[in-house]
Amino acid sequence: MCDRNCSRRQFLARAAAIAAGGAVGGLIAGCGAPSAERLLEEGSARTLELPLAQMPELQEVGGSAVAKAAPGGSRIVLVRRSLTEVIAVSPICPHQGCTVNYTGEMDANCFVCP
Repeated sequence: MCDRNCSRRQFLARAAAIAAGGAVGGLIAGCGAPSAERLLEEGSARTLELPLAQMPELQEVGGSAVAKAAPGGSRIVLVRRSLTEVIAVSPICPHQGCTVNYTGEMDANCFVCP
């Protein structure tokens, strides 16, 4: 951290700078976007009937759509993950409370906080 002739003040200043850098890095990493799979695992699973014939966005694997869970209900994001699986998650970020966007690219498959 210092050469052999550094003062106590220099040592403490450099140690504080390194600690602050580590703390900021941890905060930034904590703001990463969770994947849809992780959000589904943490939430409670429920059954929802979907009229897929009326939702062209969900006809193909990888498609996504925004819908309401029930008339007057909250919005949900629907993602077609396979021929037999569609997941539904809330678009509200659990730690910032903002509405997040789903990136539908097959290699990303995640929600991104603005």
